[in-house]
Amino acid sequence: MIPGLVVLAPMAGITDIVFRRLCRRFGAAIVYSEFLSTDGLVYNTMNQEHKLILADDEHPVAYQLFGARTETFATAARQLATFKPDMIDLNFGCPVKKVVGKNGGAAILKDLELMARIVHEACSAVSLPVTVKMRAGWDHENLVYHDAAHAAVAEGAQAVTLHARTRVDGYETAATWSYITDLKRELKVPVIGNGDVNSPEDAKAMLDQTGCDAVMIGRGALGRPWIFAQINRYLESGELLPEPSIPDRICVAWQHLNDKLADTGHDPGVVRLMRKQLAAYVKGWDGSHALKARLMSAGDPGEIREAFRDYLASHPDLPRIDGDEWIREYVALDFGWLQNPTRLN
Repeated sequence: MIPGLVVLAPMAGITDIVFRRLCRRFGAAIVYSEFLSTDGLVYNTMNQEHKLILADDEHPVAYQLFGARTETFATAARQLATFKPDMIDLNFGCPVKKVVGKNGGAAILKDLELMARIVHEACSAVSLPVTVKMRAGWDHENLVYHDAAHAAVAEGAQAVTLHARTRVDGYETAATWSYITDLKRELKVPVIGNGDVNSPEDAKAMLDQTGCDAVMIGRGALGRPWIFAQINRYLESGELLPEPSIPDRICVAWQHLNDKLADTGHDPGVVRLMRKQLAAYVKGWDGSHALKARLMSAGDPGEIREAFRDYLASHPDLPRIDGDEWIREYVALDFGWLQNPTRLN
């Protein structure tokens, strides 16, 4: 069911069609949509149409649903099935206040009977595989991942992803991988591990320590979509590919922005939406504070282009970009990148 060992996590405002396709190019085995509200789909109360578009080259791809009312899950699942995803995933792990405040996401772990009914309704509504993603519990006094996972599988879930933190942990504390180990020992369906995988070594360690069937990468892929290629290579051969050069990373960031512009018909608001993602590409660079500030205040692609050009020009040890001269094609590290990436001009 899982065609590889590393998959892209669903992330609100991040895993749109452009980022999903980018991560698939770099070797993500499965990619997940942004969170989709069941109420929004059923009652057409939210602008989610743009989140439903799928591209041929991003399969296998999963839609992820969140909500709190049993009756909306079946209808929403049927709606999504018409777009022909490869699976539908149910969110029982989101810790965000505006989601749990409406009894969605991780809040459902406080009511396992409700969770079981939701899984049952979704599985009964579609012939597609239905999977679930959950946290270990609401807090450490209520670790319910054992019961929750067993209940989900009993109602038809075909795989379980466990983010090895509780809701109250947020993202601040270290993930407890032993939770994943426990679950993998108990379940006959695939178990995907999630939490604190930020490098090839982390991915191998999680697979080795927990026995899980695959690892899920979320924040570790922000500004680093090539992490999937790095992990795949490391798991296959033990080779640790170096981080791409700064010019190569600029190439990927620029391609990401241009793909997003093309996807939205060159909507002028795209640059504002992309600011944080573009800033993630430059994290840790020498002198990146000033570059980040420029990226975070940019209002159009020209400002982004000039910020990158000026950064390269101010670092004589890096290749310069003059006029239409291209940095270089992003194939040097054999990451399977595009043969003709968008030029920085």
